[in-house]
Amino acid sequence: MSLQTYDPITIDWRFHVSKVQTSISQSPLLNVKMLSRAAARTTTSLVTKRGFQTTRARMSSPYHYPEGAYSNIPFNPRSKWFGLGYWTFMATGFFAPFGIAVYQTYKPQ
Repeated sequence: MSLQTYDPITIDWRFHVSKVQTSISQSPLLNVKMLSRAAARTTTSLVTKRGFQTTRARMSSPYHYPEGAYSNIPFNPRSKWFGLGYWTFMATGFFAPFGIAVYQTYKPQ
């Protein structure tokens, strides 16, 4: 008497493969129809796709904005005052809660 181990992954896999194989072998005409539908879908989707990397930018358009690094931010990080403004903004954000806490602690009731 031999002991057989139960492996649910292999058994389920074999079961599904055998079901698919029997359904494929039963109706070859249905398989041709399904393949032709899939091919028709891919050809129409290939035709309707637009390659954005191959379309050149139209500079005469009123809706074209400059592109590239540092063009999409409302300040100039290369100016000599940028560092001062940046650190002032950061210090304000960091020290504001402490200042508010001190004010709330010492304000008259």
